[in-house]
Amino acid sequence: MFAEQCTSCGHALVRRKAEVPTQLRAAAPPFDQELSPRWWSERTAISRERWEQQKAQEKAEFWTWYEAYLLTPEWRARRALVMRRAGGVCEGCLSAPASQVHHTTYAHVGDELLYELRAVCDGCHERAHRQRDE
Repeated sequence: MFAEQCTSCGHALVRRKAEVPTQLRAAAPPFDQELSPRWWSERTAISRERWEQQKAQEKAEFWTWYEAYLLTPEWRARRALVMRRAGGVCEGCLSAPASQVHHTTYAHVGDELLYELRAVCDGCHERAHRQRDE
């Protein structure tokens, strides 16, 4: 058997020796066993890099949209309902005045269910985000 190798990816095309002219067999470079794994490793790294770039772009786009959403009448109405439900008191510590509305999930952001939102003070809001980010 005779194997010709792609010099880019290392793929082997195996043929019977009788099918390959003697001159071509003699002139063929030695088969590089490391070429294919090296190519796949580089390709995977490029794909991973592209995926990470895409995810970073999606995240940036989400936060741009989210910041604009927080300025809408729809958000202000939801926020007011949550503050009213809490009676203006932080639902985290039940002692400080609520100053922010915290999303417990972003699963329905933009169309949140009210139980996914909590009225909290600045300290409890910071604590909630610190615990989530750990």
